[in-house]
Amino acid sequence: MKNLSALMVLAAGIVTSAGASAAPATNAEIERLVQSFYDQLSVYDYAGMHAASTPEFEIIENNGTKAMRMNWAAFDARLQGAQKAGAVLKFTTAEFFTTLTPDVAYTTYVETGTTGKQYYAGIVFRRDGDKWLVDRFFTMPKPPEEAAASE
Repeated sequence: MKNLSALMVLAAGIVTSAGASAAPATNAEIERLVQSFYDQLSVYDYAGMHAASTPEFEIIENNGTKAMRMNWAAFDARLQGAQKAGAVLKFTTAEFFTTLTPDVAYTTYVETGTTGKQYYAGIVFRRDGDKWLVDRFFTMPKPPEEAAASE
């Protein structure tokens, strides 16, 4: 949970620097956008994922043995390797905790991947006109004792 708390502090820092404009999104809209991003990921829709994110997109992924910090070029290369290997990707999301501001929204949730392994994940969205775009994406394995307790 320490890492999840650190993620929330990081996101809060981003939020405090955001300006105010139009009304914020709803929790349901942000949850739908998260699942939509995973749906695009599941079918290797590179154009769709890029269109749904900022040019500054960054993912920090921790698979339990190695942490990686990637921009789109590095993440695309990682996905292309999985795609060439025939990897089937499927994700479900649950247990959302979302904070909304006029120009930034951030949410944390539990992601369950193809193998059934659970991760804590978070996405920071930034408003660009009338669209919400993925700016930062974080994942880390849910500790085994917490994963077992939620089964």
